[in-house]
Amino acid sequence: MSDPFYEWREAYAGLIGCELRVVAWMPITADTPDVVTNLGAAAFVFSGAVMIAPAEGSDVFLTWAWKPRVYGYHLAVSQQVDWQAGCLDRIRCRFDGPWEGVQGARLIDVRLFQAPSMEGGLKTAAIRHTVAGENGDVFFWIGCGDAGGVGDHDDLWVGVNVEPANLADLVEVLVLTDQAKT
Repeated sequence: MSDPFYEWREAYAGLIGCELRVVAWMPITADTPDVVTNLGAAAFVFSGAVMIAPAEGSDVFLTWAWKPRVYGYHLAVSQQVDWQAGCLDRIRCRFDGPWEGVQGARLIDVRLFQAPSMEGGLKTAAIRHTVAGENGDVFFWIGCGDAGGVGDHDDLWVGVNVEPANLADLVEVLVLTDQAKT
């Protein structure tokens, strides 16, 4: 039997336990002004991708993807950006405000969540990252969603130390941890 979470395990294998050098928002150009305006917010929405880059190792990219008749919109992971060249901007996560504790911290825990789809099944909707830094642990989410929660959306919802509005509807399906922490 194949592992339905193989691509997630592979993508995060090199990140767990590592210092996060960069977390960058990669909005489509039309969303860039809104992302810049919301950089100091604990949560916001945009269309595009997110790059997570460890101090050493391969970058990981998260974005939404579409699979008709199977999933609809779902969260996808890759070690390369599968968007057309030049259509995404890159903005680093802020070093102050609510996102301050993310960059430079060590990734200690990753939790993958699925949400009910319109077709009645479950699909990958969001991933929650926990990092340990100088000022304690911080968690941040990246998911397909909007202000109403994560699920079947063609935008990304990102939030730090705040849960998605529909957390009660989500099903945790995978936990990857840094064994050095425990």
